[in-house]
Amino acid sequence: MPNTITQTLADNQSVTVAIAAGDAAGNPTGAVLDAGSVTAGVSNAAITATVSADQTSVLITATGAVVTGDTVTITGSVNAVALTPGVATVDTTASTASTQILLTPGTPA
Repeated sequence: MPNTITQTLADNQSVTVAIAAGDAAGNPTGAVLDAGSVTAGVSNAAITATVSADQTSVLITATGAVVTGDTVTITGSVNAVALTPGVATVDTTASTASTQILLTPGTPA
């Protein structure tokens, strides 16, 4: 289980990312993250990140903008010792679903 991932989302999609405490080799330890210690910060408003109530996952959601290289940094601790953060790099692309009529004005005559 790596502590860095890359994810591509359409501008109307979301993904749930599982989180767990791990050792230096990237293996899950089974340790329980300290209550209230898990946070998920985003680098750009083009995505949101919401930690689940049980602190075992983060819901990453595209908000509509098409961007590349946004990051979600997930922090937490075990026994009051801060763990190395996990980082998700997120690119968003235009969705292919048609949802509206687009208007483009011409040049006035």
